Amino acid sequence: MVVREPVTVRAPIAESWRRSQDADVDAGVEAAPLVFDRDSLSDARGAHPLEPHLPMLQSLLRRVADEAEHLMVITDAAGHVLWTQGPAFARRAADAIGLTEGFLWSEDAVGTNGIGTALASGRPEYVYAAEHVAHVLHCWSCAGAPITDPDSGRVVGCIDVSATVQALHPATVALVAAAARLAEARLENEMLVRDQRLRERLLPHLRGLRGTGVLATATGRILAAQEGALVGRRVTVPEPGGTVMLPDGRTAIAEPLGEAFLLRIPGARGRVDESAPSGRGLAARPAAGGRRCWRWRCSATGRTRCWTGGPST
Repeated sequence: MVVREPVTVRAPIAESWRRSQDADVDAGVEAAPLVFDRDSLSDARGAHPLEPHLPMLQSLLRRVADEAEHLMVITDAAGHVLWTQGPAFARRAADAIGLTEGFLWSEDAVGTNGIGTALASGRPEYVYAAEHVAHVLHCWSCAGAPITDPDSGRVVGCIDVSATVQALHPATVALVAAAARLAEARLENEMLVRDQRLRERLLPHLRGLRGTGVLATATGRILAAQEGALVGRRVTVPEPGGTVMLPDGRTAIAEPLGEAFLLRIPGARGRVDESAPSGRGLAARPAAGGRRCWRWRCSATGRTRCWTGGPST
């Protein structure tokens, strides 16, 4: 009788297997599901924050993909494949399993894989051969790294290198991780430029307050404050006219300023308009497209402005 040694499974793979099992992933799945038609794919690409940086990522990984006959894949935060690059041989093999534009590679769609597992764990991951849940992927190996938007703090996509080999070169994981960090640096540079423009345009509103206030982005990052210690910290994403808890425990009222918010401590100059229906200086009325238009009295200038928000309910 042959006694088999117990198989040791790496911890990240074991965790992924459990998630895949909880999602009822079928190990006999033959390919990833197609979710985007041509028009939907085009729209998703155009709206994605990585689209302007695609040439940089392609240039960085083109040599590796072409010389090693590997496939480079870039997805959105959900695991939808938006772009691929690689030699003809790799593309033909990838087409057979749906590793191409418009297909979904989340863990709950195809089980453990370099894309879905990296997105689920929030860190670079390496999956090879039989570590995949789907049997059809046992001849593949892949390394993926998530890309985080520094503005929102949320994962916006994944960059992956895959190949029909039993194991990728160990440096592949470091390569995709470096590419992801470079993409994040590019996104951060864009964010800093936007921040500076917002400060230049909106600081007069903050300076116009007699009391304490904070200037915050629509994603909740504090851009400026009378008390400098708050700058760079985050608050809950503001709602127009709603209250926001500042990092120091104080409560502020969110006054919309286009692409940002003035978070004003109650009791400062320009008290809320108690005559407004909401009791918070905010009155809503219907606007085109099922959206709402709020009339707001600026605390700094006393002028009334309109702000159009999301769909009415």
